[in-house]
Amino acid sequence: MKKFMTNLVLLLFLSSLSRINAQEENYDAVYLSLKKEYTLNPDGTVDFRYSKALKLQNYRSINRLYGETFVVYNPDYQDLVIEQAYTIMADGKKVITPSNAFNEVLPHFAAHAPAFNKLREMVITHTGLEIGATIFIDYRIHSDKNFAPAFMGSSMLAEEQPVKSMTVVIRVPESQPVFFHLFNASLKPTETSENGFRVYTWTTNDIPAMETEKLQPHPAYMYPSLIFSTAGNYQALVDFFTNQEAFRYQTDPVMDGFVAGPESENQKKAEQAFTIQESVVKEINLFEVPEELTGYRLRTPVEVWNSNGGTVAEKALLMSALLKKAGIPANPALLFPASQFDANIGNLSTIEEWAVRTEIPSRGIVFLSVKQVNAYDMQTQEPGGVFMVLNEDKTIQLVTPEKDQAGLSMKGVFVIDTAMNLSGDLSGILSGPAIPFLALSRNEDKLKHYLRGTIESAKLSAISFSGLAGGEASFTCTLSKPGALKKDSDMYYFGIPCFSTGINNWDIGQLTAQRPIPVQLPSPVKESYNITISLPEEMKLFSGPQEIRIDNKAGSFLFLVKANGNVIQIQKELVIDNRDIETRDYPVLKELLDYWSLWQTNNLIFRR
Repeated sequence: MKKFMTNLVLLLFLSSLSRINAQEENYDAVYLSLKKEYTLNPDGTVDFRYSKALKLQNYRSINRLYGETFVVYNPDYQDLVIEQAYTIMADGKKVITPSNAFNEVLPHFAAHAPAFNKLREMVITHTGLEIGATIFIDYRIHSDKNFAPAFMGSSMLAEEQPVKSMTVVIRVPESQPVFFHLFNASLKPTETSENGFRVYTWTTNDIPAMETEKLQPHPAYMYPSLIFSTAGNYQALVDFFTNQEAFRYQTDPVMDGFVAGPESENQKKAEQAFTIQESVVKEINLFEVPEELTGYRLRTPVEVWNSNGGTVAEKALLMSALLKKAGIPANPALLFPASQFDANIGNLSTIEEWAVRTEIPSRGIVFLSVKQVNAYDMQTQEPGGVFMVLNEDKTIQLVTPEKDQAGLSMKGVFVIDTAMNLSGDLSGILSGPAIPFLALSRNEDKLKHYLRGTIESAKLSAISFSGLAGGEASFTCTLSKPGALKKDSDMYYFGIPCFSTGINNWDIGQLTAQRPIPVQLPSPVKESYNITISLPEEMKLFSGPQEIRIDNKAGSFLFLVKANGNVIQIQKELVIDNRDIETRDYPVLKELLDYWSLWQTNNLIFRR
């Protein structure tokens, strides 16, 4: 019987090879089958079982991508069992993975993190690899009943390589309710009974590979994504968090001494808040340990402070505790992708980030990062996310950032003298996600860090801001820069001034001629520049007057250069009203962005 089953597996494997079409052969590998099983046992323990058959199609897949399988687990609460591991070579020969191919190591993210040195990563080195070989791996992770606050998880029904057949199974005792939501698909599970369990099974075939393009939506917005949980809402999970000792936000005398300082003036409070954030970000090590590996258990702020390091969640609690001690309102906040969030399904497995919601005097409510001294309020950079603020009274507050338009407007009047020194007046307006609000709140002189073109690194003086605490900030200043123009023979090059916080921050580079998926821009945008330059008598515009006007379905573009004697006037503007661009409209969007990025629309040439 055993021999019959082995021959049957080989027969099914060989028959599946014939179904791989030419398109799939262009990829590094193909999943012939992929299965994920989540089981809640009657005693409260949890089993996760993962199995795959992956055909390797080039040397990159062997040497760089799939020659090893990595399984991370927490041996304090979990047991790892390797059910099967073998390779079927191109000629059908079966190679069993030898015992010395299984090696436990410390996960890289737990290095230099003593509190997490018990975590383990099983490195499975596959043998018998060649082009056309297929890896078979089947393992199970068994978790204690008290490891996680709920039976929950998530699964994307797509991979970076094509998948011939994918199955996701959720298995719970018949008396146990379970809640699930499949996003971006109408696929319904089959429901069966099996030995006292209710079993939900999703099966899908011939899944194309996930695309990797610039300016694409989060994968959870594009591909089927399943979340599930035995928690019907988030309150029980919030209670699990807030009942932990860490959420008492206690500090010790050393921490108290750190935050001690003036508490009366608003400006002092703002400076104190920024100082606390900078210290937590730069002086407390960040351990990128996923919360699911710790069972969502967090160490106290005092423990994190004294060990000089913590996870992103622990650093969020530490920052909150220090801000609270300074008399500044603060609460940790979880960030979820909106496309994987359902308020009626309590699921922590899709947490993308932790932040700190605080209220800074004269600056209002902002979300601070614990990973970097963020220049932008995190709300303006996460229009596709949901912030869940954990209040001290154990309630939650959901914040869904608006998809505001980025507005950038600059007006400059400059004089260039015979020594190529540049001086003049600059004014501008920034709005929405284009405002580096927190950076400018710390120091208005940081404006110079966001200027590009010939005025980059110019000396700014008499800087005046208004409306910085609102959604729109305007400024005026004077600037000067010696030897501003680049020289090549008798030619001089002038980079048209611009901000780095708008389209130039999108890293659009060279866009492909065709695109198979929609575009999701960071935000809608209206960016415009109006520059006047007065040249010395002996200098003329060599690149000549120009006029480019484009008005299409994606937006509009204007580039205008006029010469009136030795006075040069420049207008440059791009307007894109929609953040999400359908595939059919990609060519017209590309036309706008290509013209925006051209060297000729970003530089002028003068000749003496």
